Amino acid sequence: GLTEIETNLANIAGQAGGSGGLGEAAAGLGQLNDQLGQVTQGLQQTGNIQQTVGALTQISGGLTEIEQGLQGAAGQTGELGAGLGQLAEGLASANEGLAEIEGGLTEASDMMQSMSDSESVRATGLFIPEGTLDEEGFEQVFDRYTFADETGVMMEVILAEDPYSPEAIDTVAEIKDTVNRSIAATPLEEADVAFGGIASINSDLQDVSSNDFTNTVIIMLVSLFIVLAILFRSLIMPLYMIGSLLLTYYTSIAIAELIFVNGLGFDGISWAVPFFGFVMLVALGVDYSIFLLDRFREESFNGISVREAMYTSMAKMGTVIITAAIILAGTFGAMMPSGVLSLVQIATIVVTGLLLYGLVVLPLLIPAISVSFDRGVWWPFGNRKRDHK
Repeated sequence: GLTEIETNLANIAGQAGGSGGLGEAAAGLGQLNDQLGQVTQGLQQTGNIQQTVGALTQISGGLTEIEQGLQGAAGQTGELGAGLGQLAEGLASANEGLAEIEGGLTEASDMMQSMSDSESVRATGLFIPEGTLDEEGFEQVFDRYTFADETGVMMEVILAEDPYSPEAIDTVAEIKDTVNRSIAATPLEEADVAFGGIASINSDLQDVSSNDFTNTVIIMLVSLFIVLAILFRSLIMPLYMIGSLLLTYYTSIAIAELIFVNGLGFDGISWAVPFFGFVMLVALGVDYSIFLLDRFREESFNGISVREAMYTSMAKMGTVIITAAIILAGTFGAMMPSGVLSLVQIATIVVTGLLLYGLVVLPLLIPAISVSFDRGVWWPFGNRKRDHK
């Protein structure tokens, strides 16, 4: 706009023969316009608001002088007075625009200074202008989202996923991690943070069940290893016995997931199923292993080879163990018609595991491993009764 005014003013000065200092006014307006361009460029490059405000004040003063000169010249030039008057009005509008810009920049500068002086910005990265929270519109917000005499705040998060779905549990875990990272090294670092809602409860249940399951597995396996090592006087036999039980358990879990997730379309296995399935399957499976391997240990005392001792043990105990496994599997199968999903899934894991262990692992895998180790199966203690003979 100032460029257009400058051009028109130069044309009028040429028509009037440069009377009334119009040419000087046009030249001065051009200089001010150049200065305004430099100020704009400097603001974009440096962001120095205070320096920009000072420069705009000087430019505004120069525009005011030119405007007053044009208004005086308008009364002296007769027919050209109307055009000069319009130019003077244009300069007045431009001057008002610069004043608004100057005021806005000053307000922004004050706001930035307040943010710079604010302790909350340095501590949390959040800035609330002074007096904002005292407005009437925030009263309902305080009533809804604060508690404990406004010393606590509640934040609501509405998930896009089904709150009962595994995806919602994963989202809650991400939210918890984000909150912990966000409050670190801030005044809220020592604050008590709690999470609620269906998805959060399910996430807590998953964490508890996972931790309890891990602790249970460690305690049971370590205890089994110690007891079996003392019973069989060997460190090798407990290892492949426990390994066979773990192989059976994870195979049963995989089969249950194929049935209920891939086959029947459920979201997953219930959170309590792995825990109880492991306890039951390992407790029952280790009993059958002890029946067989303890008889194997007794037979080996007679001075026969490991292969012969295992063959005799299987002939005398195999039928009993397999029959017991089938009967117990049928007993747990009675849980199937209950209609309770977790009980049905537990029954599926236990029945599958018992049949797999009683018909495949114990009759085939355990004897094969034992025979492969030969006399090393008694490492490091050895078969003391045979050695004594």
